[in-house]
Amino acid sequence: MTIQIVEILDRSIQGVTRPFYCRCEDGQTYFVKGRGAGRQSLIAEYVGGRLARAFDLPVPDFEIVEIPPELIRCCSRGDANELGTGLVFGSKALPHVQEFSFSHITQVNE
Repeated sequence: MTIQIVEILDRSIQGVTRPFYCRCEDGQTYFVKGRGAGRQSLIAEYVGGRLARAFDLPVPDFEIVEIPPELIRCCSRGDANELGTGLVFGSKALPHVQEFSFSHITQVNE
């Protein structure tokens, strides 16, 4: 079952694909990667998330979410078209989470 996005709230300044911050019909907020990320990237994100769960790694909950075309047409954001419509990847927004970049690798214990 997919969850529909009901509101586009903002856009992230972190992350290569600059995901959108959206509210879904379940009342939760998600970072949503859509058309701008590319289909191959969205599939890799989902498969990677499933693998992380299988290995009990701490990843936020994620869902396949749906962007209705009406939402994009009625949105006042100039960049909403970059999100696209249809089925995309949504990662539940968590408080106090920060992007882990390659420059942080030296701070990880082996």
